[in-house]
Amino acid sequence: MTCHIARVVCGTLACASASIAAAQDLPRAVARADSAPPQAAVGTFLRRNPVSLSGFSGLIFVPTGATTPSGSVDFTFDNTHNSLEIGHDVQQRGLQRNVFLVLGLFPRLTVGARGTLAQDAVHLDVRDLSVNVQLLARREGRVAPALAIGMQDIGQGARPFFQSKFVVATKTLGDRATATVGYGTGPKVLNGLFGGVAVALVPWATVLGDYDGTSTNGSLRLFPFPSLSDRLGVQPRIDLAWTKGREASIGAGFRTRLGGDGEALRGIASPGPDRPVGAAIRPTGPGAAPSEVSAAVAELVALGFENVRVGVSHADTGPTLMVEYENRRFNRDELDALGIVMAVAARHADRSVRRLRVTIRRVDLPVMAVETDLAGFNAFVEERLDAPSFATQLVISSAPERSVFEHAPGGPANVSRWKVDLFVRPRVETNFLTDLGVAEFRVSVLPDAYVQLGRGLVLNARGTIPVNTTKGFDRSLENQNADRLLLHQAMRLPGVDRPDVSALTQFSVGRFGYDAVGIANEMDISVADGRISIGSTLALFGKSPRQLDHSVALGTVRVRDVAWDVTAGLTAGRFRRGDVGGMADLSRMFGSTELAFFFRSTDFASSAGIRVGVPLTPARELKPGRIRPRLPDLHVQELQSTVLDSRPTLRRDVARPLATDHEIQRVFRVRDRLQPATVRAHVETLRLAARRWVGYHPPS
Repeated sequence: MTCHIARVVCGTLACASASIAAAQDLPRAVARADSAPPQAAVGTFLRRNPVSLSGFSGLIFVPTGATTPSGSVDFTFDNTHNSLEIGHDVQQRGLQRNVFLVLGLFPRLTVGARGTLAQDAVHLDVRDLSVNVQLLARREGRVAPALAIGMQDIGQGARPFFQSKFVVATKTLGDRATATVGYGTGPKVLNGLFGGVAVALVPWATVLGDYDGTSTNGSLRLFPFPSLSDRLGVQPRIDLAWTKGREASIGAGFRTRLGGDGEALRGIASPGPDRPVGAAIRPTGPGAAPSEVSAAVAELVALGFENVRVGVSHADTGPTLMVEYENRRFNRDELDALGIVMAVAARHADRSVRRLRVTIRRVDLPVMAVETDLAGFNAFVEERLDAPSFATQLVISSAPERSVFEHAPGGPANVSRWKVDLFVRPRVETNFLTDLGVAEFRVSVLPDAYVQLGRGLVLNARGTIPVNTTKGFDRSLENQNADRLLLHQAMRLPGVDRPDVSALTQFSVGRFGYDAVGIANEMDISVADGRISIGSTLALFGKSPRQLDHSVALGTVRVRDVAWDVTAGLTAGRFRRGDVGGMADLSRMFGSTELAFFFRSTDFASSAGIRVGVPLTPARELKPGRIRPRLPDLHVQELQSTVLDSRPTLRRDVARPLATDHEIQRVFRVRDRLQPATVRAHVETLRLAARRWVGYHPPS
């Protein structure tokens, strides 16, 4: 086997030697990728460590000592020829079609899903879903190679075609080449010693060769339109591969980042098109304060904020500019709205004002107050004060005390009541690689209307419009006429709130779905600056108001690591279908995109899967009006299957909650992003928003 690797290495280097001298500079080797500074060019970030035709960061069919960069996602399709175990230990060599979805979950951890469709000796479809994981155990040093370990086809399932455990090392050779060697324990793939090399010829082409434990392979990897791809933030890729004794293979895919790249916004300072264009802070005397307050209110309303109030309070710390607002326009990130409001307030602040206090309202309920030294905010926006120092001086309360405007004459500007948000939500339900079909699906459109009736009071109506259903889709999985008509009333729990504790409760009454009418209560208590949340859900419902014979009783605990934007949650009790058990999930936010892995186990069955939440709304929506069309601020897709079972099946009745899409965590906590600890960890977003949306520059 060693001689195979030597022949591949020598042959590949000989073919590439004539072109290397004229090659342009390319990214450093694969093992150094995750140590690159965050300011690295987007193109450099995207081109390094592309996935192999086996779904790992690697060469052709073998992994390398690297991981997919954190926050990046790869999607790849290929047709290859491999040996599969068909029937009773019969080796059958045939065509496969593979689809890979690979994610850099953390800087050293890559996870991937693989779907395979093959044919056996009598041309019957063989289908398989598998999960892969790879951990970078050690980054490359000056002498030592990078070292990674991994597993393919975790859990094996009914068809362990690609099962293997491996360890692999990779070393940089100059500026444009890497060499890899590893050992695997798979019975059919990555079996024994494997390895190979990669040589970058030009920015858009790399040649590769490897030995995967059974076969010798060669490939030309192309990156079309590298400059354009760098600007768009999406890097396409094409692999043209051959294997000794088999037909050629082709693979195609792309890499991009989840949630966008915040660094790309650094330095943007163009004013928004509907922002009143003005200078920076103008010197004014105390007598000019009322006009400055009116100007701040006018600008915030022009930007689309609601329930706006601005005034000056003379506190012990000196004159403080007080601002209250509700944001329903910058719905991708609530911190965008906070940065905009702070910049507008600072623009119009009188020179006697020393501090700024901003209160955020959701459905006209105060949910958080952020106070800062005004000179400190200006220094932070101008980058004379670093982010950690600015975050330290912030005073944040997740339970704002009674508003200073409570008994002030007049009401808020641009009130949010009686305005209708009309959503058009797509719903795509899928069955992949099942006995019913290869890729069956059902598509529906959910018209969904919300209207604020009062403080914390919202009316929601939803219907379902079928669009298309494939023949093999199991229609019993969901009822497509899941209509909803609910009245939600949220409020603070009296006597519980403290500056570091926030307690909210919400009652929901009406129709939860086609077969559920009743009443539900949700409670959420956030402690430790939002790092821990404890909650409960109680509900009584049935097919009609006179037949409330079903119940839900759930307790929930969520723990967050704000530095990584990771949340671990545990829910246990009695679920919607009457099953008793628990549900655990681990999620991470990549900008505004959420990725979660979950495990559910009740007396019905056990299931596991992956959930992706993607915002479909633009960064700035239409201003709220009497009737405003909107796209969803969060579109969720799940892929799941039963586990701990001899034959995986599709079951969507396991650990189902009584969902309302208006939960406290989602609406009032803004997907748990509106927490004191999270704001401090992401203050850079405030600076970027101040520059991007209002063109704010503090005075020198």
